[in-house]
Amino acid sequence: MKANTPDHLDDLFEQLPEEERLSAAILRTLILETLPGIREKKSYGAPFYFGRKAICYLWPASITWGGKKQAAGVTLGFHQARELRHDGFLEFGTRKQIGCHVFPSAMAIDVARVQDLLLQAGRADGLL
Repeated sequence: MKANTPDHLDDLFEQLPEEERLSAAILRTLILETLPGIREKKSYGAPFYFGRKAICYLWPASITWGGKKQAAGVTLGFHQARELRHDGFLEFGTRKQIGCHVFPSAMAIDVARVQDLLLQAGRADGLL
């Protein structure tokens, strides 16, 4: 799937390969239920989530970035990740603020850990 993904996010999720669709749906539900009032918007071809500022994003591997395919699975990234207690769960690579974790499958999603990070990010943003 290229960055010219469908405009409506529900359509985007429906077009994902089955395993990515399941993982993305679980993560999307966690985000929307954990952070009431969060706004969901397509940006760079993928779902991004906003409070006062950008809080997090989901990046399924089938959505390319700059023509390059990302790691397999679905990436959950946090924009102000340096402010979060994550015990090494998030990877930063060369980025200063954005930290992410790749979930290779739906079974790999640690619901409690994801909810904790979302709550921390929501508080840091002032959404909660």
